[in-house]
Parts: sequence; structure tokens; C-alpha cells
Amino acid sequence: PGFTGTETITYTISDGTTTSSGTLTIEVQNAAPVAVDDSYTVTEGNTLLVDAGLGLLANDSDVDGDALAVVSFSTPVNGVLDIAGDGSFSYTPNPGFSGIETISYTIGDGSASSTAQLEIAVEAAAEPEVVRIGDAPTRVSSANLNVIQDAWSGMHVASIEHKADITDAAEPWSDVSFSGVNTTTLAGVDHFSGDLGVSGQSLATSSIRQELDGREALRFELDQAANKVTVDLARFFLNDDGSVYAESGRLQVLDASGSVVGETVFSATATSGAMTVNLETEDAFSAVELTSGAYDGTDFIFGAYADAGGDFGTAPYADAAGKLHGSDFLVDWVEFEFMPLATPPAPDVGIG
Repeated sequence: PGFTGTETITYTISDGTTTSSGTLTIEVQNAAPVAVDDSYTVTEGNTLLVDAGLGLLANDSDVDGDALAVVSFSTPVNGVLDIAGDGSFSYTPNPGFSGIETISYTIGDGSASSTAQLEIAVEAAAEPEVVRIGDAPTRVSSANLNVIQDAWSGMHVASIEHKADITDAAEPWSDVSFSGVNTTTLAGVDHFSGDLGVSGQSLATSSIRQELDGREALRFELDQAANKVTVDLARFFLNDDGSVYAESGRLQVLDASGSVVGETVFSATATSGAMTVNLETEDAFSAVELTSGAYDGTDFIFGAYADAGGDFGTAPYADAAGKLHGSDFLVDWVEFEFMPLATPPAPDVGIG
């Protein structure tokens, strides 16, 4: 097996009296290898890695038993492909591409060659589920007394909770309230004209007691993993109370164990009072926490201001008249992007 070339055989014939010799020449020609088309599947945004055992040569053959190798391949249009001689390969689709990538490749046995098609199906990645809560009306109506609470409810948002002092480990988180008129205690109504905050006022820096101030904290508990949150703020001012300072805050996301897996700090950039804050993480999170304040070095000072450039400005302070000043704000709406639930991937194996 595997022999190619010329075989020469000498033979002799006889009629019983005399003999005669002759030569038999056999030319054994190389048989070309047989390349069989292959197909694989990968999800958009991922890299397909295939080892030699499941690679392009796994379903190809050579009747002579010659060793096979991939000797050339065409350039893909929609991604980056690297094929080794043993048929192993990697393929990374271009960002945003989904569809069929077709590549020609040629195998050889050292003498002859054969060409086949490699087809890679790039499946579109599942889109995240987007849920927005808030954007509540400024007041309830007789047609729906729960209209504000309904606006702050949404799929996968298990609860909205608050604390008067997030640094107090002994204080439990408690549910926010959307009904009532009392704003002097934590158990009071937690929205102002539909915008969400924390009632009770731990630091009297605003005439609106529901603004998130001092050591107060607002928390959104989720029942499905998310990887992005967007928060739209209200009453969040640059040059707050006529000062040179900018109101500031902190957005943190936590995993199921309570560990912080992402954080961003933000400060007001306009006197309009509106600002939108985004935070996207590689690690999944199941809770979102909001607090007011700014970092002074590595220390977070609750209720502090930032300066106009976003750096630490000053801790909360009282002016000559005794009025307190510090960062405080409300939340107009919150939007979550939930990660698609995992499904078993299709096996990335060749067909043929």
C-alpha cells in the first residue's frame, strides 16, 4: 500500500522443449486524495476552534494511504480564518456578521491534490431583553390609583428597596412605598411627582425630602442576570444651589453573592438637572445600588459634591445661614439589559 512507480517483472515461458523470456512492466500511478465538503457552526461574537481530530481532514481520504495535508485555502470575506496543515483551524467572524461563510480549501498527498468547500454558519447572537421602569406620571388618576407603582414595576425587577444609612449593616433593606403623603420617615412615600428617591431625608440638603441624599441608598433587586443598566436622573445640577460645585453620585452593580462587579461615579455636567448614566459589565449582576456623593481619593464621601471637572469638590457643608448643601437627586427611569438565558450550543463538527 502506498507504492507508486514502475514495477518490472521478468518471466519465462516454455513449450516443453524450448523456453523464451519476457518482461512485464506495470506502472502504478498515484491516486488523488478525495476531499469532502465540511460544515461547522459558531455563534456571532465567538471564535470557532476545531482541532485536527474534528478538522478538515477528518472526513477526507486517500486510497494509497498517503499522508494528507491542507496546502491552501481561500480568504474569507466575513471573518478571520487560520488553517493548519493538519486540518485544525480557527475562525472569528467579523463583528456584527451572521450568515454563511464559504471557503475553498485544497488538500494534497505530496503528488496530487483535491479541493472541497468549508462552510461556516455564523448564527446571530440572541438579543438581550431590555426592560425599562419609571417614566411615571406626575400624579395618580382616579382611573388608576396605582399608576405610579405600575410604572415602577417591570419584568425581572423583583423589588425596589432602600436604606436610610447604607453604612449601617444592622439596618435591613426595606421596600420603597408609592402611596401615602408622609415624607418625614423612611417608611413614607418615596416618589416626588413620579420620580423615585428615598423618603425621610438623612441629610437635609434639599427642600424635597424624597431626594436621595446623605447616606441613603436605593437598590433594585433582579431575578435574572443583567449586564447593563442605564439610569436617568432628575434634579441633578451643575452649580447646585448657586455654588461652583456639581452634584455627584455612585452607581454600583452586585452579583448574587453581594460582591460589587461594576461601578461608575458620575457628576452633573449641566444646569438643566437631567443626566443619563450607563454601566455595562462583563460579569453578570443581580442588584443595582445608587448613592449620592463623591470620592476623595479612595474614600467615598456620602453627599459630597464634585468640582466642575468631575473630581472631588467638597463634603456636605452648612452656609452662614445654617443651610446644608450637598449632592441629592431623584431617578426618572431605569433600564436594564438582561442576558439571554443560556442554551446548549450546537456541536461544532464537520458534516460529510
